[in-house]
Amino acid sequence: MAGPRRSRRARRGVELSGTVLDLRQVTFRRGGARILDFAGDLLSGTSLAGLLGAFGFVGALILSLTGALALAIGGGIVVGVLIGLGAGLLALKLRDSTDDPTVRTPALVGRQATVINAIPADGYGEIRIVASGHLTKLNARAPEPIEAGASVYITGVLSATSVSVDRLN
Repeated sequence: MAGPRRSRRARRGVELSGTVLDLRQVTFRRGGARILDFAGDLLSGTSLAGLLGAFGFVGALILSLTGALALAIGGGIVVGVLIGLGAGLLALKLRDSTDDPTVRTPALVGRQATVINAIPADGYGEIRIVASGHLTKLNARAPEPIEAGASVYITGVLSATSVSVDRLN
């Protein structure tokens, strides 16, 4: 009878700790302020999900291997806190990362590019340019025919997806 009783007790402990930690996710609004806002964004839903998942998984694993409830709770807490902190820090880093601005066609004027589809005298070809780490392909028009593989520079913007180019000397 000790086995099933211990198992029920372990489940109750996990449920109780999950309920207590989930209180962090509950936001009570009073005049726009969050009453339970402690630890800022580090203790977010992502970190709590990592903490609870690791706590439950590691706790259940230790309990099934050793049968020691205290060891299972302790091990689950330690691993859960580590995983939760890691997930919270990673989420903060991803959210606060600075990306290069979106490449805008007018910002490409004066930059060097490579012709990938020949530009005929009376039509459009295609160029490739790397701007802010983004490989961008644009339609291109030139005053003279330009063969594929030639280096060109962008002289103007015809539309959001096409530019005028000249051969690079």
